[in-house]
This record gives sequence, structure tokens and C-alpha cells, in this order.
Amino acid sequence: MKILSSSGFKNFDGFIHQGVSTSLYLITFESGNIIKATGDHRFLLNSGEWCATSDLEIFDELSNEIIENITLIENEDVYDAYEVDDVHNYYTNGVISHNCNFLYIDEAAIIPNTVADEFFTSTYPTISAGKTTKIVLTSTPLGYNHWWKFWNDSVEGRNGFVPIDIKYSEHPDRDQEWAKKQRELLGDLKYRQEVECSFLGSALTLISPDTISRLSYKPPIFSNEGLDVYEEPVYTEVVDGKITKQGGVYVILVDTAKGVGGDASTFSVIDISSVPYRLVAKYKHSEISPLLYPSIIHKVARDYNNAYVMIEVNVSEQVAYILYAELEYENMIFITRTPKGQFASAGFAGAGKTSLGVSMDKRVKRIGCFNFKSLIEENKLLVFDADTISEISTFIESKGSYAADEGYHDDLVMPLVMFGWLTTNPYFKELTNVNIRTEMYQQRIAKIEEEMTPFGFIQDGFEEEIVVEDGDSWKVFDKPGYLSSNL
Repeated sequence: MKILSSSGFKNFDGFIHQGVSTSLYLITFESGNIIKATGDHRFLLNSGEWCATSDLEIFDELSNEIIENITLIENEDVYDAYEVDDVHNYYTNGVISHNCNFLYIDEAAIIPNTVADEFFTSTYPTISAGKTTKIVLTSTPLGYNHWWKFWNDSVEGRNGFVPIDIKYSEHPDRDQEWAKKQRELLGDLKYRQEVECSFLGSALTLISPDTISRLSYKPPIFSNEGLDVYEEPVYTEVVDGKITKQGGVYVILVDTAKGVGGDASTFSVIDISSVPYRLVAKYKHSEISPLLYPSIIHKVARDYNNAYVMIEVNVSEQVAYILYAELEYENMIFITRTPKGQFASAGFAGAGKTSLGVSMDKRVKRIGCFNFKSLIEENKLLVFDADTISEISTFIESKGSYAADEGYHDDLVMPLVMFGWLTTNPYFKELTNVNIRTEMYQQRIAKIEEEMTPFGFIQDGFEEEIVVEDGDSWKVFDKPGYLSSNL
């Protein structure tokens, strides 16, 4: 494409959408032409000077067009031509205006996450591709939102931005006495955020502010439809009936929602093979149907070595029932209810006593919260997911319990609270005991060997490709469900 400039038609990189502006200028010329622009957009005066829209006056001449009237309007989409070759200007409704090659966004942290995500997804790749373009973002922190992610990425060298931390003491008129007065005026929390530029969450958070400030995120290695993966599963290998490589042991904690666009259905995949435990994947989707949700859990659970699955059933037991009864997933963590409370177990303990999931009652939540707090603060549970860290920073004490601060969500925190409760159960020790797991696995291998068909493999019906290894050995391949043997 080419665009008409002051030096004829020139190549340019296209148009960028700069969002919806709440403050625009409607300029009417004597010829009847009109133009709408933001206050910082620049136009070329007949005198040869560039002038911002907000500084234009009636009777100013732009490309021989005389301004007749200037009024303010609001809430309209704004677009700009980007990177016009050589001259960096173009004609708009008969007048010459400057193209976009410098983008400055102040108070970037206060932009709502949804708006920021949409803007940078659609605009940033185009702007950043320019040869002469400069993008400057400035802000004081506002919790662990998109601005925190931009800052961390710049520190880690992942996004091309250069991080510059400017302290209040660098201003010639701001000394320790000024800082002391600001602390008295703002209070400690606001002072640390606005003056010291600390990334802080809400007050009275379950996790201590110092611990939250040490949390950092890393980009997922895979993302798709609400699923973010941070570590691939580690599979077990067996040679001559003996385990030569111990695979990872995983547990999936599932929080269910109604799937109507409000609260999100979420789950966390945690590697419990060793301490510290690690969040290796997470899922979050606000519109997934309870009828489809079990299939997603089933797929991820199988990929992670047939992970143990514990499901919250406060809303409904539908998801748990479909996963267990219809999809025939065996590695469910059952919950036994007694007068002393709920306990995790490997199966049904008796009619009317055991269910397919945990009810998040006050006792379970209280125990889960305090153990989750200990795990995080003592570095026994590592979390690198940005969305989860953001929710942790706004998970606060509320009416004798803990919940998301007003205007925020705790959908990703609750699976971790469930995990905190699970770690207090005796059954959890069985899951994490290497000797018990090895013994169970060896017994399973022996049983398969005795009942093996003469075709050299077994198949559970979920995979399409079967691989048979040469040699007199067993091996569990990097796909759950495959065992092969040279008989």
C-alpha cells in the first residue's frame, strides 16, 4: 500500500488502532471539510510549523484550509497511519498530519487488563516492527497486573524494552524529609507503591507482601484455549522389569464454575515428585461447559502420567461424575466424610460416606489457606504463572475467612488452597512416597507381563500410533498408555 504525503505517494506500514478516545477534537474548515483527532496529534501549519491539535485556534491555516470551528467530542475509535517512508506525514481530508512513530503511554498500570491485552495484541507487533519507532511506557505500579508483567519481561530481556527505575531521591526537590511527609500522608502501603514504586497487592493479604514481592513469573512454553504449560511431563522408563528413570508424579486440583461467563473454571497441575512442589500447568476458562470440562481434565491428566485428580464439588458433582463414570478415569482422589471432617482416600469407604470430590467448607478452606500460606512463604511450592501470582496478591482476609479483594477474582487461588488442604492428609504421603510408588509400579508391570497378549504391546484405546522396541526389555514411552516388549 501507498499513502499520499507532502512528497507524493509513499510506502507505509499500515494503520494502527489506538483504542477508543474519551477526548477528541472535531475541527471544521471553511470549505466544509472536517477532521477528528486527539489532542496530541500534530498538523502542519501553512507557516511550516507542526502544531498539536490542542493548540490549534480558529482561523489557523492547514494546507490552505482555514479552521472555522473547534469542538470537543468523545468515545470514538482512533486510528493512525504508521511509518510513512522518508517524510513521516500524510494527507488526511486534505490537510497534512504527522504519522505515528513515537508512542508514549503514561500511567500504563491503570489501564484495565482487558483493554491493555487487546491494545498490545493488535498494536504492539505493528509499532515495534518500525525502524525508527520508539515506545515509552511510564507508570507507578498498581499490583501484579500487565504492567508488572511488562516490567519483569524487560528485566529478563524478553520484550525489547529497557527498564529504568527512577527513585524519588533523583528529583532535586525531594529528600528524606519530603518522603517522611508522604508516608504520613499516604500511609505505609500507598507510600511503598506510589513513592518507592514497589509492586504491592491489596492490604491484609493471606501471603505476606514480602513473599509476594519475591514471586516472579516466566512465560509458558505452550498456551492454548486457556491452558498454559510451564513444564512438560517426565515419563517413567522401565528396563528388564526395573525402573531406570522415575517419572513425575502429578496432582490436578479442579475448581468448577457454571460456564456462563462469570467465575472461571480452573485447575492447577502440580508436580509432587519432590519438594519444592511446582505448578507446571494451569487452566482457566470462564465459558467452558460443565459437559466439556471433564474431557479437558481427562486429556491433561493422562498427559501428565495419569495424574491424581481432586475436584471441588460445591457447585455440582457433574464434572466429577462424568470424568469418573463416563470417561472411566481411575486416578480420582475420593473424599471420605466423617463427623471429624473430610479426608482424602483412594476409593470408596462405604455407602453414603465417600464422594467423588471435596466440598470447600469452612474447615477445609481454613486448613487449606494456612497450609498454602506456609508452602508459598517457605518456598515449598513454586508458582511462576503470572495470572496466579496476580490473584495471590489480591487474596485477602475477609469476614473471618479469605477471599478475593473487591473487584478481583480468586479462581486460580482456590485450587492451590485445595492443594494446601490435601497436603495435610495421610493419603498425600502415600502419593509422594517413592518407595510405595515404585512397589505399586513393579506389581503393575508383573501383572501386565503375566496377562500380555502375544502381539508385543498393549493399547488402551486412546492413542493412534503403537511403537514396539527391539530388544529384551520393557519401556514406558513418552505417551501415556504405551508399553512394549519383545516376547
